[in-house]
Formats: sequence, C-alpha cells, structure tokens
Amino acid sequence: MRYNDGECTIELTAQELCAAVSRAPDLDSRPPREMNTDVKGFDVYLSQLSDYDRALEPLRSLVELTNTAQLKGNYYTVTAVAQRAYREGEMGFVDRFVEKRALDEGAFPDSYDISMLKTAAYFYACRYSLSRVRVRIVFCFGSVKKIKAVEDSFTFEALKKSYFDLLEKMHFYAHLMLERRDEILPRARRIPFPYREVREGQEEMIKSVYSAIVKGRNAFIQAPTGIGKTISSLYPAIRALSEGRADKIFYLTAKTSTSREAFSAMARMHSAGARLKTVMISSKESSCLCERARASETGVGSFCNADDCEYARGYYDRARNALEELTENYSGYTQSLIVSVAKKYKVCPYELSLDLSELCDVIICDYNYVFDPMIYFRRYFEGGAQGKYIFLVDEAHNLPDRARDMYSASLSRAPFAAAAALLPPHDSELIGEIDGFLRMLDVCRGLCRDNTFKNERGEEQGYYISKNAYSDIEKQLDGLSSAISAWLRRNRLSPLYPKIKSLQSDISKYKKISELYDGHYIFFIELSGGDIKVRLNCLDPSHQLRSCEGRALSCIMFSATLEPIDYFSDMLGADKRSVRLQLPSPFARENLGVFCVDSINTRFEERDGSYKKIASCIAAVLSARAGNYIVFFPSYKYMSEVARKFKAKYPKVALVKQEGNMSRAEKERFIDGFKADEGVLRVGFCVLGGSFSEGIDLPGSRLIGVIVVGVGLPGLSNERNIMKEYFDNTRERGYDYAYTYPGMNRVLQAAGRVIRTENDRGIAVLLDDRYASEQYKAMMPKQWEHIKYVHSASSLAQNAKKFWSKP
Repeated sequence: MRYNDGECTIELTAQELCAAVSRAPDLDSRPPREMNTDVKGFDVYLSQLSDYDRALEPLRSLVELTNTAQLKGNYYTVTAVAQRAYREGEMGFVDRFVEKRALDEGAFPDSYDISMLKTAAYFYACRYSLSRVRVRIVFCFGSVKKIKAVEDSFTFEALKKSYFDLLEKMHFYAHLMLERRDEILPRARRIPFPYREVREGQEEMIKSVYSAIVKGRNAFIQAPTGIGKTISSLYPAIRALSEGRADKIFYLTAKTSTSREAFSAMARMHSAGARLKTVMISSKESSCLCERARASETGVGSFCNADDCEYARGYYDRARNALEELTENYSGYTQSLIVSVAKKYKVCPYELSLDLSELCDVIICDYNYVFDPMIYFRRYFEGGAQGKYIFLVDEAHNLPDRARDMYSASLSRAPFAAAAALLPPHDSELIGEIDGFLRMLDVCRGLCRDNTFKNERGEEQGYYISKNAYSDIEKQLDGLSSAISAWLRRNRLSPLYPKIKSLQSDISKYKKISELYDGHYIFFIELSGGDIKVRLNCLDPSHQLRSCEGRALSCIMFSATLEPIDYFSDMLGADKRSVRLQLPSPFARENLGVFCVDSINTRFEERDGSYKKIASCIAAVLSARAGNYIVFFPSYKYMSEVARKFKAKYPKVALVKQEGNMSRAEKERFIDGFKADEGVLRVGFCVLGGSFSEGIDLPGSRLIGVIVVGVGLPGLSNERNIMKEYFDNTRERGYDYAYTYPGMNRVLQAAGRVIRTENDRGIAVLLDDRYASEQYKAMMPKQWEHIKYVHSASSLAQNAKKFWSKP
C-alpha cells in the first residue's frame, strides 16, 4: 500500500487488500499436506474443462482490472487480476484459478479466495456496467491430480457492498499510513539530536551511517564503548526514514540487553519529537499464553491452531481491535505490553507482535529474523526481493559464528534409532523408512574406514571429509520426511510425538541447507562412541550474509570490537562498495592501564605448569587496590585448577566462579554480587567467550579490573581444522581466520568490560607470552598503544600500584 501524490490516491493490490482484512478467522501453523509439485495445475484444469469452456478464451493470459473508489474522504485505487473474464449481454463471467497444497477439499474456498474473486468480479462489472456476474473458483489439488470448481452468481449491488466492506476494514490501515505520511514523518524530519552534546567520534559515525544509507551501501563500523553506537546508528537511519528513503528500520541484536538499549534509545527519540512506532519482537516460546502448549514437550509451535489454542481460534476476528488499541494509545511496544493487550482480546501475543510490526517504523529483533533460512520474516523477505529497509546490526562481531550455525545442518544416527525402537509394530511404514535411513548412515560409516581408530576407552572414532555432499542422503530423506509427516498427522496425542517432531525439524533443516550447498561448504561425517553424524558444514557464511543484506537498501554493521576490521568485514559479506570505519575511543587513554605479563605460557600442553604463576599474578593485581575484578580463562578446567590454587593461598579474598549451564536468575545473582562497595575485595572467575565476557555493564567501582588468561583461541576441533584448511585455500590465512582472529575478539570483548563511562578508571591485564609477538601487537586496538610489558608478578604489582597512585 502506498500513496500516489500525483493522483492523490491510495494504491494497493487486491492481494494486499484481501490479505489484510479478509482472512480465515483462525491461526493454523500446522504444515500443509504434501503434494506432487511436478503436476501442472493449468494442465489438469484444461484437461477437465469442456470444449465449449476451452474455446471461450485462453486461460493462461491474466486479465488485469483496476478500480478507483472513494470512502471517508480517501480515494483507493486497487488492482486485481482474473484468469479469465468475459461477458454475454449484461451478464459477466469471472474465473480465478487457485493451486492448493492440501488434500482437505472441504476447507475451500476460504474467505481470502472468495474476496479475491468477488473483488475482480466487481471491477469487471464496473468496467462494463454489468448487472450480474457469475464467478467460479477452480481449485487444483496437485497431490491427487484433480480439480474442484466452486461457482456462484452475484448482483452488481452485492459485489459493490462486498467490496466497500473490505475498504471499510482497510480504512484503519489507511488512516495510519496517512497519519504517518502527513504528521509523523515530517515531525521526525525536524528532530534535534536527543543529547546535549555530540561525543567525540559520534558525529563521524552519524555522518558515515547516513551517507551509506543515502548511497545504498553497506557499512562496517568499529565504534568503541562510549561512542554511543545505538543512538549513532538510529538517529541517521530515522532521518533517512523521515525523508522517504526507507520504509522500515530493522534493529538486529544478539541479546535481550542490547534490544532493551535500542528500545530505550527510541524512547529518547520519541521524547525529542520522533513519534515513530517501535516494536520489540520476542520469541514465540516466551510470549505464549496457551497453558497446554507451555506444559508440553512438543514445543509451543505444535499448538498454534484452533483445535488446541483458544488464542489461535478466531484470532483474525479479534486481532484488529487489539491492533487499534495498541496503535491509538502507544508508540512503543514491549513484550509485556503486547502480552497484556493480547490477553484482553484473547489473541496470540506472538502473532499480534508480527502483525503489529507491519504498522511500525522500527522493528527490534534477533538476527534470526533476517538471516536464518528457517526463521526469517517471510512477510517481508519472501522471494529475496530488495525492500526499502535499513538493517542496523548491533554487536556484529557475533554474527559470523551465529551465521555458520544458521547455515549448517546435521543428522545423527542415535535419535533415529531410538525412535524406531520405540515405535509400535503397526507403524511399519515409518519404521521401514527409518531403517532405510539408518542403512544409508551405515554406508556413510564405511566412507570413514581410512580415518578410523579406537580411543582409550575402546570406542570407535573416525571421520570423512568431502567437498561434495553425499546426494543419496537427500534422496533417502524425501521418503522419510513424507512418512514422518503422515505419522504426525495421525498421532498428535502420542507420547512419541515430540521425538518424531524433532526428527522432522532436523530433516527439514538438512534439506533446506542442502539446497544452499556450494563451494563454501564441506561435507563431514564423524564417528564417535558408536554414533554417526553427517553434517553440511558452512565454513564461510559471507556469501549467505551478503545475499541477506541485499534484502535491504543499506546494512549497517557495528561493534566495539570489529578487530581486525578487514577480517570481520570479509566474514560479514562486504563488497567493493562497502564502507569501513574505525573510530577511536572517546575516553581518556590514561584511564585504562593495560599490562601484559609476557613470561607465562598458557598453551594447552604447558598449562599444568602455569597455575601457580597465574594465581600469583591475580594476587599481584588485587594487591594494588581493593575492588571488583574478573579473571577470564580459556576453559572451565583451567579456571577450576587456578581457583583451587588461589583459594588455598588467599582464603580471605571473596571468590565467585561461573558455573556451567547457569540459569538466567543465577547469572543475574552473579552480576548483582559486583556491587559498588569501596574497600571490598572481590574476584570473579569466568570463562572467556562465555556469557560474562561480553554484554554485561558494570560501570564505576562495580568493576575496576579484568585479567585475561591466554589468547582466547577457540578449542581445537575437526571442524575448526577443516575451516583452517578452507581459508588457507581461499584467503591464505587459514589459522588466523579459524583461530587467531576469533580468539583475539574474545579478548577484546572481555577487556572492554572495564571502562564503561568517561569517569571510569581501571586496568586490563593479559597473561600470555604471545601478546609480545608482532602478530598480536598488530591486532591490538589503538587505545592500547601505551601497553606495558612486565615479566613477573612482583613487577605487575608495582606497575599496577603506580597506575592507581596517579590522580
């Protein structure tokens, strides 16, 4: 829907009109039944029509119909199409062809199909002043190679009433569009920067973001803590939006905390005069109101239908009232607000948030909604066409690894074998298909014979690597997927439903990723402890990210740690037109003391000899000044060994450790323990790359020092080594791409926990001799140019005390 200034009319298609206001009343996320997509619908249709009907008019040529009508002061110009339209005297005939994937013929026609046909019939009647039109919908059910025709006849007045009823419902959306065009965007165009002062580096970032959007380029920006990255990306994006250069802004994050920061920034912009509508999209699981769904092991998605959920039943009968209340009374939409209104109108909160997003200017959501091939917003990005969108990608250093997971897929033997063993004998069809798949995996086992050995426990270990995927697997999965779909339809209440549903999800992703498989992938088979796993492993997600970025007119990726920027821009899909920008820290360099103990070897094979030295270095740092500190380790085992040594020698120091699989509440309690207590000595032991090494904010005296043990390298693994070989061949820097650069990014993220405001002071200490090499010195940020290298714990203590003695 758009406003044509020249014609002073609202323009939209019949599809847009009917999809917005004429839907089946219920939500239903159950998958359609399988069909044979090789069947040509028109061929089936033509073969069953009479010679008389076939001779009337070629059905393959669409008839375009346009109508302009006035309602409540607004002119609407709507375009519709019919497969065939003709007339005999004052009688008109309009046909619409619909190909359906479902077998349940009794479900058709639905309200959308009827509205589409009647709209086209009304336009045809207006064009030729017809008093009555006979309409016909022809459904083709490809899976059973048959058609079903539904016919009816309407007077001109009945068709007119039907059409204007649609326009009446559309008026709500048209009103919001015109209000946005005439009031909201002009006001947003005039808003000042919502802070009294522009920080150092902030103005440059704002100008760079705006320029990239205007020129339709992507930008990759390293903006250290203190620049104000969130507002510095949103402010120029809103300016571009208000000028009509874009229709929507997608603010993409990896964490809930950064989502909240973006929402707070939009609230400040709203206070400054930008009355734009902003919605935070939360997951379906966290929003669900259906008690049965939340209590079920099948996942809430299995209950998104009228039979199982009262919030899905009649959703479209009530959703518009909920949308009206939200848009009339609020401009910012949090999960709690959406859930509250959804309860009032008994509608699904998750679906309400998605429908609400279409009425919003700024959508704050997880990376998945743009980049994940299984989850992305189909309502915005289906078909891959570029929209007038701006993508703002926060904490973009997280995206390469996230994208590798999104674009990889694996299948393991164990869950399929377990499911087959539990199925009763009468499910022979599914058991047979699973057995066929297991035999296929046994064939894959044979491919590993040249790289198979027994570990110390006598378990078989092995692998197989190929640039070419094993295509027989996909063929086997077609039959297995069909058998599982049939079983799921028949056994919704079975206790095995969750297990079988999970298998179907894994198969669906594997098949989807197999469609994307190309030279950026490797096919990997792994034997481990009797199990076998086949994996389509995405080594380089940059080409997929670049494709997704093409859905927007401009994609702005930013982080405090895109270092080295050439590596990250490469991994994030940069092209020759992309902008790269590195901004200096706005904080005084002397506020951060950076030290490196270059006499400690933390390499895996030497770790046993480093525990005592590391404990001494931690004590040296703590002795210089009481306060809150965090030490980051390469692994839980390393952390535990040093903690044992440290606690035995310094029992009076308050020591808290990160534990594996901590709940959200436990993580919050851990962070809350770092209080702004003057004189208290507290040290946290955490894992580098874990939940506490980035995304936490402990300003002032809540954290005055960080110690990083090691260089942050990801653990050695087959997949990392495969990645190394791939980048050796494509970039000639395989080890750096697979290990060194991701590791250094973890280090920079951890060290970045110290200085959070312009008034903070603190120290960052690196414990590893590799930091003294030229390679690692070259990767250090500019604000670390004053790093001090020391050789012992005593020297570290002296230098730390010297730092703190300065005013």
